[in-house]
Amino acid sequence: MAGHVYGVSVGGGKLAGFERFCLTCKTVLGAEHEAYSNIAKDYPLERVPESNQISHLIRATNPELAERYARRLELEQDLRRGNAVIDTATRKHLIKEPFLILAPAVERAFESTHIDLPLLLTIAAAIAVPIGAFWLFDLFLVGDAKELMPMFLAAIGLASFVAVLVQGHLAKNRFLRRHFYPKLAQALVPLRPQPAELAMVLSELRQLGFALGKRTNPAALEPLLRPA
Repeated sequence: MAGHVYGVSVGGGKLAGFERFCLTCKTVLGAEHEAYSNIAKDYPLERVPESNQISHLIRATNPELAERYARRLELEQDLRRGNAVIDTATRKHLIKEPFLILAPAVERAFESTHIDLPLLLTIAAAIAVPIGAFWLFDLFLVGDAKELMPMFLAAIGLASFVAVLVQGHLAKNRFLRRHFYPKLAQALVPLRPQPAELAMVLSELRQLGFALGKRTNPAALEPLLRPA
């Protein structure tokens, strides 16, 4: 992490930590470097055949990975095959796990405004409609009716403002569906959670204050959980 002036890096910077990047769902997670025997900086993967790159990297950085996570890897393989036998508590943990992993990323994403096409069109309409209404009212209203123009314009302006607020709220839901629902589905499809199980997990997330629990729509997520 380097010092900065208005976003421009100054100085060499100091190491702030490490991150892991999932090659399947593209999620960035924090990494505890103590779990790795070596950090392979600038590891020459281009010299290794693509089919062997992961195994080479594991041997260089975390040779005990398979042994450390043997039970979990075996469980996930059984889940993919459809022959896993797990107790209720473990099943609940496995369903809840991807939500807990993604929840911090959702919180960070929601700290900024995401302007998609519907929101952009609504903002444009919120600007254009009052201007167009003013021009039309000024052109066609006559006599006493013209005295009502400020009231009409105020109502149109208020409606436009509310429309932008509503679309701003819905834009976050659309962002969630585009970027996070597919990631949740990848993890949950092998488990095939029932609606009641999803509802329970989302309720717990809401109690923890996570936006992912508050904004996830089970009805929109469930179709993605059906095996292809």
